[in-house]
Amino acid sequence: MNTATSGIRVDVSRGPNWLFLRLDPGESTTGEGLAEQVWAIVSKHFVYRVVLEFGPNFEVLSPELIEQLDEVRHRLEAHDGALRVCGLDGKCAKRLEAHCSESKIRSRLTSHSSVAAAVLGDENTDAKLPDVEEAEPIKQDTAYEALRVH
Repeated sequence: MNTATSGIRVDVSRGPNWLFLRLDPGESTTGEGLAEQVWAIVSKHFVYRVVLEFGPNFEVLSPELIEQLDEVRHRLEAHDGALRVCGLDGKCAKRLEAHCSESKIRSRLTSHSSVAAAVLGDENTDAKLPDVEEAEPIKQDTAYEALRVH
């Protein structure tokens, strides 16, 4: 995926009713333009439930990046979707929680421990989702998916 808009590399995987986006920092971790980049991916796939998995190289979660995440969350919720975040280290997860509880946005964003916890909920973390390499690729007709949305 092109990283020109946000400076963050986005790898896209698709599961049933979910998009899984793995974020890895490129030349910048501010995330400026990330909301537009993610929204372009979501619009292309017609799937409004998204898990953002942060790669291990994310060491800083800036307030600007958190605001970009919240903008994505607002857009997804306007389409009856959801945004889940996982893969953040403890320090970044605490920063996300603190920023969301103290800011004017009062976001419901929290960091989950894994992709499975993000999709199924923390109480079901014993369940294991297949790894991206193990999962068979899902092929859907884009026209069919567009008809289902409308």
